[in-house]
Amino acid sequence: MLMLYLSLIETQEKKDKFTVLYHEHRQDMFKKANDILNDPSLAEDAVQDAFLSIAKNFSIIKCKEKCNKTRNYFVTIVKSKSIDIYRKRRIIYDKERVSYDTIEDILFDDLSDATEIVDKKEEYSNLHICIAKLPPHYQAILEMKFFHNHTNKELASIFGISENNVRVREMRARQKLEEMLNKEEVYNG
Repeated sequence: MLMLYLSLIETQEKKDKFTVLYHEHRQDMFKKANDILNDPSLAEDAVQDAFLSIAKNFSIIKCKEKCNKTRNYFVTIVKSKSIDIYRKRRIIYDKERVSYDTIEDILFDDLSDATEIVDKKEEYSNLHICIAKLPPHYQAILEMKFFHNHTNKELASIFGISENNVRVREMRARQKLEEMLNKEEVYNG
């Protein structure tokens, strides 16, 4: 990949400087990207995207070797690229969400009493609103687990985290959801 980046740079002096900076900051950039994405292959993609951006604009960038400002600049670029990748992954998961009507059909298929249906719809509506207010990583865990019936192992693979981390997120999401529902009850009751 280094050869690709170097092909985007004009002078040999700048190519030499880029090579030194590449070797100097690559590991820090990878670590930052992996911290955000929790997936080494996606982190590598983020680092490659960052270096591609840096190489394209290297003539206007004032970078010094062994300089914290330069390191921070490179890490900031990879952080931005990592967040972009994370958001793109998030959009894919959002597209897999089950619609309100589909969930409604599943939940209320076997209810016969009309008043029971109304009560359940109100409960579900509050639940749906509260889930939507949760932070995205909690929201995603609950939706994928309960609306898509994914196992902890599958969720760990999807989100690039450990099964234990999935259980912890689920527990925290349920606690936050319970707090929110209790507040809703206070305001409604």
